[in-house]
Amino acid sequence: IYHFKADGSLVSITNEINPADYAHVGTNSEISEDRAISIAKTEIKNSALVAEKEFWNTRAGSSEPENIVLVWHVHPKDSSTPFVIINAATGKIIYFDDGIRY
Repeated sequence: IYHFKADGSLVSITNEINPADYAHVGTNSEISEDRAISIAKTEIKNSALVAEKEFWNTRAGSSEPENIVLVWHVHPKDSSTPFVIINAATGKIIYFDDGIRY
């Protein structure tokens, strides 16, 4: 997973993936960081949210081929959950994790 600052610069890389495999995705977002946070607030009731750009496989866990998209990963400033994954091109919520484990 690639983590980006709002200006598009790379912050860190987690997991082992080849960046050349995802060059076609790009790092420019149609949705601003502020807009992503606003969208996430429909699911997360916390005033201190942060947003990080990442690549996300929308087909992870399936037998289908990868579909990598640029997303905003939005979560509370002081916690990793709950979090919302928002498509950086469309603003659509791709995934929501409320942090509750049973």
